[in-house]
Amino acid sequence: MPHDTTLLTRFVRRDTADKLMFGFVQGVQAALPSVGVEKALELYRQAMRIQAPDWNGHSQKVRYQRMLTEYFNDQRDRPHGKRTEEA
Repeated sequence: MPHDTTLLTRFVRRDTADKLMFGFVQGVQAALPSVGVEKALELYRQAMRIQAPDWNGHSQKVRYQRMLTEYFNDQRDRPHGKRTEEA
């Protein structure tokens, strides 16, 4: 039996810091479409004053890509942010 007891989507359950990073990258790319994910993540690292030795750029890019997939899946599966009734 599936254990789907929450109305919250995977994206919503993400850590606040992850969502902040996701929103930052989305905002940079909306304002400057020519900026890639790696550069936007580097701008985020600098804006948050995270030291380079404490930052794993590859890991953050993977996390961002997973969140982007979750976000698009949530948008596709839940039109207008509303939970659809399942049979």
